[in-house]
Parts: sequence; structure tokens; C-alpha cells
Amino acid sequence: MQDKLQTKINENLTEGLIIKNYKEMCSLLGETIGTGNQKKAQLTEWQRYFDYEKDGQKFIITEIYDEPLEKNDDRSKGNNAIYVKYIETLLLHLLSKQDNQTLVCTKNYLLVALGMTDSRYTNETTRKILTKVKSFRDYELHEFDNRAYQVFHRILFSSLNNLKNRCLINWKQELHYEKISETTGETEMGIATEDEEIRYMALKREILVQMGYDHLRDIYFRNKTEEFYELLTDRAYDEFGWDRAYTKYRILFTKSNVIQAIPITENQLNQLQLKQQKLELNDKIMDALNNNAQSKYDNMLVKYQKEYDKLCMINNCDFIPSDVIKAYLPPKNYVEVQQMIAEELIRIKDSQLVKKAI
Repeated sequence: MQDKLQTKINENLTEGLIIKNYKEMCSLLGETIGTGNQKKAQLTEWQRYFDYEKDGQKFIITEIYDEPLEKNDDRSKGNNAIYVKYIETLLLHLLSKQDNQTLVCTKNYLLVALGMTDSRYTNETTRKILTKVKSFRDYELHEFDNRAYQVFHRILFSSLNNLKNRCLINWKQELHYEKISETTGETEMGIATEDEEIRYMALKREILVQMGYDHLRDIYFRNKTEEFYELLTDRAYDEFGWDRAYTKYRILFTKSNVIQAIPITENQLNQLQLKQQKLELNDKIMDALNNNAQSKYDNMLVKYQKEYDKLCMINNCDFIPSDVIKAYLPPKNYVEVQQMIAEELIRIKDSQLVKKAI
């Protein structure tokens, strides 16, 4: 049976929702506005039910849990402890095999190398095949990508920060670019200077405002990602002569510390055992994505029904046409389709793919 807070959350919150401040959040959840330690305790309690990011005073809902977490569950502190033990072990092994003490890579590389997803997730050709052969619709893939982005981002960077807090790694984000040399015609790659990075950030903000948005999250949720990055690519070419710009992550570490941090039993693992850990992590990622789909579906139904009942009461009738209701009514096969996409893009099926990533 749902408690009062969980009922309010299901009625009024959705993943991706932006709430302008703490006062409005209290209003939505039917809670008293607190101060000091009372407010801190309240925020901690909320994180048993849902996770969020802060943007100034704004709350951005990133995940609504199916069931409230136990009070001693580390996820309520943002640690995602259920995944950390896998990602830390696998990442330490990955770093221990590097020739030097620096790893520069994309986020997609880490997702595949750590076994969080299959390489099909990052393959554009696979996605085109899904829409043609498997008959998934573009909006269904877009909905999946929105959910997967939140889940992957939260889990991966929570794990990186945990290793950083253990003083085993340091990591930072870098802006890389590619451009065609006017003299040789070959592709040149480089890292943006600080001034270039500042100007590139300004270009992103200009385009964001031009499109009528205030946050990149709005771009993702309104399916404007392709339009945004096409405009950004054009502007970056005009400004810097870059044909392509993208984010990479530089992970710095001391190799001896990394090796020492791997437990002796873990350090003696053979390739099969490492692959098994990746498969176990992949299974847990699948569970997280599928539970997220069910939770989102249930929340959308609750909101739709709430608005439907309200309009029936206002109009003193027993039926309201669906096109009058602003709340989104998800298709009955929403969860099934989202789970099928996860199987196609995320589930590691070919053991050779895991072996290559080690």
C-alpha cells in the first residue's frame, strides 16, 4: 500500500520534470516548508522515493523509484551502490592494462568497455535497422534514449566520482575536435583551448536560447537533439573551422595504486570471470532500465486518470475525449516496446564483444 508521500509523487512528478524551487516542490508533495536541519532531513527523505539534480534553485527529477528505498540504502545518498562494486572493479582492471597512466576516451567507450551496454547501443547502422526490420518507431527509440541517458549518466559518473573520492583517479571533461587540413586534405584532431571552449559553450547557449529553451535537458525531452547539434556543428565550423566537436574524458591515475586497490582475489581473476562480472553488471543495467520503463508508464497512467476524473467532475459527465486531456496517455504496449528495445540495444549477447572490450 502506498503512503501519502508516494501517492503525491506518482500524481505530480515525472522523470525530467523541472520544478522551479523548494517551495514549489513542497506544494506538489503536500509537505510543510522546512528550514535548517528539518529541511535537510526532508530532502534526504525525498531521495528515498526519487532522485534529482539541482540547477540553482531548480529541482530536475531524474528517477522515480518503484518502491521507497530502505533508509540505509546507499542509493538514497546518490551512491548507486548496487552498481559501484562492478564498475569500480572493471574500471580498475581496465586502467591497470593501460600502457601509461592516462586514459582519454568517450563516454560510449566506457559504457561498452565496462559491459554497461552492448556495442549495438552506439551503432547508428543498428538503429536504422531497428526502425526498418524490427519496426520500432522513431519516437519509441527517442523515448528509450531519454531514459537510458539518465540511467547511464547517473550510474557511470557516480562510480567515477567514487573512485575519485578514494584518491585512485582524477577525471575531467575535454572538448575535442576534428577538421580537414586545407593544405593536406587530411583530418586533423585536437583539443580545444580554454578560450575556444568558452566560445563553444557560448555558441551552445546562443542556439539554446534561439530555439526557445533554457536547459539542454529540454532539447533531449522535446526530441530537438538532432536539430540543436546540426546548428551547433554549422556555427562551430563558421567560428573555428571544425567539422566535428565532441566530448572526451581524461582519466588520470597512478598505475601502482590502481593495481594495489584491486583485491588479490580480483587481481587473479581470469578472463572468463571478468566477462562474467560484465554480464552481471549488464543484467543489472537491464533491470534498472526495465524497472524505469514500468515506473514511468505507471506514473503517466496515474496523471492521465487524475486529469480525466477531474474533467469529468467539472463537466458533470462520465466521458471525456482523449484529445481534450493534456496529460499523455501511453500506449498499452509502452513497457513491452521499451523492454524490446533494451534487449536489442543494451543486452550483451555475443561473448566476443565482451572479450574485445576487456
